Amino acid sequence: MGCPGNVDDNAACSDSWDQYNYWYLSWGDPAAFATPEIYYNVPPGTPINAEQWGEISDYGAAYQSDGIVFTAPFSQHERDSDSLTAAQAWDDLETYSGQSDFRTTWSYQPPTSKSPGS
Repeated sequence: MGCPGNVDDNAACSDSWDQYNYWYLSWGDPAAFATPEIYYNVPPGTPINAEQWGEISDYGAAYQSDGIVFTAPFSQHERDSDSLTAAQAWDDLETYSGQSDFRTTWSYQPPTSKSPGS
């Protein structure tokens, strides 16, 4: 994607898009589900994909009043064993977006209102 991993002010990305474009397609559009691909660390130890998505979410929070709530990251470990596993992808995304893996933090809360007539 080529977006900077250290700024959140609608910075330009290397493909003529900017952070707004990625924010809108992944979260701003009502039909969107945020599922970024977090698959590698380049250089080793630097989770560039996660940093980029964290900054795009920060852009949304700062300029669109709506940071991204990530559904899940994609990884490609099954295809490329040198890339991140699904758990590593979540860890990196959590670190740079501040969002925890929903599978371990979200729990169903039943409705508290009573149905009519009860």
